[in-house]
Amino acid sequence: LAQAVCKPSSSNGNSFHKSHKLGPRTQARELGSLRFLVGSFFLFLFLRTLPLRARSDSSNSHSSCRNTTRTQQQQAESAAATLAIAIMSMQGPRPVRPPLPRTTREIIRPHGLSAADAVPYYSADTVPLLEYEMMFTQTPLANASYPAIALQLSTVDIPLLKESLSKALARNPFLAGRVRGSSIALTNDGVPFTVQYQRNSPFNDEVEEETLLQLADFRKPRRVLRGAEPLMTIKVTIAKNTGSAILVMCRSHGLLDGSSAWAFLNDWACLARGDGEPVARRNDDVLFEALPSTERLAEISQEVIGRQFQANEWKTKLANVLMPIVVPIYDSLWLSGITGQLKRARTWFDRSELRRLKESACPYADSWVSMQEAIAAWLIWNIARKTLPEDAPGVVSLLLLLDARKALGMSPNDLSGCGLVFAPMRLEGVRQMTFPEVAEYIHDECQAATTPEKLAARWKLTAGAAEVNGVFDVMMETMRAASQTDFALMLNNQFKRQLPNFGPAGGQTFMPTTNAGPTLMLPGKEGGMRIFFDESTLFKSAKTTADKNAAMMAIKMDVPYPEPKKPTNPKKNLSERSSDQWAAASGA
Repeated sequence: LAQAVCKPSSSNGNSFHKSHKLGPRTQARELGSLRFLVGSFFLFLFLRTLPLRARSDSSNSHSSCRNTTRTQQQQAESAAATLAIAIMSMQGPRPVRPPLPRTTREIIRPHGLSAADAVPYYSADTVPLLEYEMMFTQTPLANASYPAIALQLSTVDIPLLKESLSKALARNPFLAGRVRGSSIALTNDGVPFTVQYQRNSPFNDEVEEETLLQLADFRKPRRVLRGAEPLMTIKVTIAKNTGSAILVMCRSHGLLDGSSAWAFLNDWACLARGDGEPVARRNDDVLFEALPSTERLAEISQEVIGRQFQANEWKTKLANVLMPIVVPIYDSLWLSGITGQLKRARTWFDRSELRRLKESACPYADSWVSMQEAIAAWLIWNIARKTLPEDAPGVVSLLLLLDARKALGMSPNDLSGCGLVFAPMRLEGVRQMTFPEVAEYIHDECQAATTPEKLAARWKLTAGAAEVNGVFDVMMETMRAASQTDFALMLNNQFKRQLPNFGPAGGQTFMPTTNAGPTLMLPGKEGGMRIFFDESTLFKSAKTTADKNAAMMAIKMDVPYPEPKKPTNPKKNLSERSSDQWAAASGA
């Protein structure tokens, strides 16, 4: 083959070397050079096979046949690869996709202000904070000290979002400031607004909790506490192929708790739509007036926990030394995803399953429970029957995270970082009860433990104790009571939150995701519900992973179908409860 390809042209019998030197370059000589190169290439391939042939001759006949076959396969593969490369070179270069727009970041300041209007840090006016609020600026990111709320948008108008955000900040300029001591300096430093693009949609049906590390602009709380980081960040991720987006708002918990964050988001959406009147405002007068006097604080402590709380100054000083060292390290691990705390186990219920649960929890014509009480009963009953022995009584602690604003005479839209309190309840004998009995039990206990007077008393005790370095003792008293039970359900219900509608800027948001805790209830698809579990407290009674998985499976798969309503319940649970149970449930 090499001889045939490299045969000299009849017009020139001399060697290629001689013809290259003599006379002008002609088309025939160019063709001869090409033949020489092609022939050299195939000759090179042929020579490479000689060692293989020599080895095959020295082996036995069976091995020789096998090696020859292998050599032929290798030659065929080499020829096929050469042909593929030649075909690809003839087709030309592949089309290059246009690059994604670059990530942008802009500082959004209160409407009408610019960078020139920023006020020096130490000379700016301040907004005071409660010590109860400051407590949330010192804890790690894992404790939701700078939590995120992610909202899905079917479309997005970035300029309109920025314009309406600046108007919302003008109504609440403290959100554009920086922490200074135990207050907020009104520096007008603004809120970072980041826009990034992805080629494909970054989500399917919902935003996975662990993807918040990429979709959110988290800031370390200790740097926020020093005034080095903003109190709020906004990040929008836009899918290039669909135009849909994910809007994530992060904020310091010391400024906005869960209720306040949703109120601010709805105000922002109201300004984006251009209709309605924003209502979210910070009301310092009402907030500080709710603090009890020293004498009243002592009385409330006796009523709520049955003793005087202890002002642990040495623990506060020790925390002030250790927290600046430990928290930044743990925050770095959390942001890298090593801790795995954004991979909570979860389940979901569609609308029909929720209806079945609530109706099954009320088998009698005169019975009624709320959706929150039915869900709490369903979780507790299934975990108790799957993780506790059959003869165990089953003692469970239920702590509902509730908003105390109305009980304090405040508006639900008053912005604060500490408007929520835990309402603790102790449930005994749940392992021996049916699901409707547990639901009725919880309903009765909630009626006693969540009255406005008790919610206000618990908030005043916690906030008042924080002012005199006693909040650690008060909160540990609640946690201590929960640890003395088989397991605890600490429930944060955000299922009924009003999702913001940004109108032309993005329309109705849907399927929110947040890293708030502990056990979290969120809206699901088409009226459904998603539940993220705090496994450290909820599945404490599970001895093995199989027990926990069995409880998880029962929660999802064993949803009952309601039966026809029965007449009036013959059991009078309220009268059957002992006074000790009532005292434990109310926290006295």
